[in-house]
Amino acid sequence: MRPEKLIITVSVTGSFGDRSTPGLPITPKEIAESALEAYRAGAAVAHIHVRDVVTGKPSMEFKHYEEVVQRIRESSDMIINLSTGAGARFIPNDQDPIGFAPGSNLWSPQKRIEHVVRLKPEICSLDVGSMNFGTFVFVNSLSHVEWMAEQIREAGVKPEMEVFDLGHIEIANHLLKTGRVKRPPLFQLCMGVPWGIPATPNNMIIMRQALTPDAIWAGFGIRGGQPFPC
Repeated sequence: MRPEKLIITVSVTGSFGDRSTPGLPITPKEIAESALEAYRAGAAVAHIHVRDVVTGKPSMEFKHYEEVVQRIRESSDMIINLSTGAGARFIPNDQDPIGFAPGSNLWSPQKRIEHVVRLKPEICSLDVGSMNFGTFVFVNSLSHVEWMAEQIREAGVKPEMEVFDLGHIEIANHLLKTGRVKRPPLFQLCMGVPWGIPATPNNMIIMRQALTPDAIWAGFGIRGGQPFPC
């Protein structure tokens, strides 16, 4: 019996941390070199977030994405997966409920996928639902998600639909039924993020059962849940 192939995806920065986080790649050169190090160790896919080179906080700067992609493509055939999630963070102003408190990072759907449309990676993330996400609200309105899915499809990029709870899978299934996402769908079951679905084996089974039969999927847990999906 032939062993099944294992596809390893590496996310060398993720979406948390800043300059105070030890060992976190910050500059485009550091991010690309870290991804290529993982490639040489056996990783096939690089899930890329970029950072502000001064603060180390999440960024959406196109030139940073462009440099990372160029460096990886020049030195490998690694599959590139670009994040689109950095422009969806809302922290309300307690004195003005419709105002923005420091730390908010809300961008238009056009800006959130600019680097995807221009750089055309093999894959990009598509966060399909809204939720309380740690200390902020992760805002992904349905009309914006539908539009981004359409533009990603037209660019010839495969969206990896990020689902943090069961309701998000229903939104993803809507995108499939309306043709905004091509089959077979690609899912990432995102678990253990406060306040999404907890990272437990039973919850992963429930989420897997909610996917369509033709779904390609992977899953992860964060922090203490990191070892669980392995």
